[in-house]
Amino acid sequence: MTFFGAIWILLIVYCMCSKIENMIVLTIISSTIQCSNVIVLNGVGIGPQVITSIACIARIWLAWRNLKVTIYLQKLLLFLGTIGIFLCVLLSSIINGVISQNYMRIMQLVIYIFCFFSMFYAGKFLSNDFVYVLIRKLTIALMIIGAIQIGITSGILPRLSIIRELLYNDTTSDVIYYTRDNYHRILSTYMEPSYFAGFAVGSFYYFLFYKEKRSENIVLLGIIMAEILLTFSSSAYGAFAFAGIIFLASSKEKNLKILIIVGATLGFVVMYTFFFDVLDTVIFSKATSGSAVARHYWNLAAIRNFNNSPVWGVGYKMSRASSIIYTILSEIGIIGMIVYIQLNLTILFPILSIRYKRTDNETKGLRLAIISVVLTQLIAVPDLDICTYWMWMNLLALRIAINQQNSKRKVIK
Repeated sequence: MTFFGAIWILLIVYCMCSKIENMIVLTIISSTIQCSNVIVLNGVGIGPQVITSIACIARIWLAWRNLKVTIYLQKLLLFLGTIGIFLCVLLSSIINGVISQNYMRIMQLVIYIFCFFSMFYAGKFLSNDFVYVLIRKLTIALMIIGAIQIGITSGILPRLSIIRELLYNDTTSDVIYYTRDNYHRILSTYMEPSYFAGFAVGSFYYFLFYKEKRSENIVLLGIIMAEILLTFSSSAYGAFAFAGIIFLASSKEKNLKILIIVGATLGFVVMYTFFFDVLDTVIFSKATSGSAVARHYWNLAAIRNFNNSPVWGVGYKMSRASSIIYTILSEIGIIGMIVYIQLNLTILFPILSIRYKRTDNETKGLRLAIISVVLTQLIAVPDLDICTYWMWMNLLALRIAINQQNSKRKVIK
């Protein structure tokens, strides 16, 4: 067990014995710590998200006082989508005879899905502003850590051992913080900037959509935007731009839309004029870069796998490409792709549809945060079990459950 792991286990024990809110907070935080392991077994690190999710499920079930399950449309659609993903993963692995090779990764996905289900029950114990306060504090913390990280990796600040032991104890080559010097890109607590993009872009549009709280988060929005720019990540820039288009398409605030369009245009002109090298590296010449060439070969291999088994793919975690589209098609086939699209359209539709006028702005912001992660998946984060996706899904489940509980209280009154 690592030094970080010992501290984390003590936190889990404390949260198991205290209020359910504490365990939920710890579970959400665990989704952001991607570079530290709790335990290392036979050279394989086990991070805090899986362990904490298991503890959170147990804590929520221990609090279960009524076996009656309430089903409503938003919950049902999300249940069907996530269960569909699991069934596709399981059946593909069974059909291809690879379940013995990847059962641990399947179990990890099952844990995330079951933790997501459990959050719908946990929401009944929470205050109305719980989700907002949690996201705001977590965002501020990650922005501060991001600033410290770029100071350390760029050589301005010393590499303090305590920071390494707490946040970056995974010493494999996947962790950029540990393996690179003179690195001038922000990744905060994540392995690389494209993973951090899912949190940063998601939190930006969460606060922007939540107009009732927007005025108190203007400075924070500016800091988040600055750190998104400092990722120098095509995934971050692409997700930020396309999520912005979705926001503009869904927003009814005419003045804000004009301000965003003018600001985005001026920002692009400034970047193009004074920072063309950045845009050229991240966007314009990206297709000819070494990483793009390598990713192209990954995609070709994934397409070959898909052609060999188009319906069910070759099995979960048996193929990997640069985009989630190629990965899903090669791993769990056309059926898996259909289910993945259905799940994320279920998340996206209430943002855009006029039929969902009663959907509050905070919930819409959480939905757009999830879509922001999906956009990074489409560009360069090809994992169904990516931590940021399930973090935002858990937060959405909590918000929907709190809204449902509030509706019941209004009916009683």
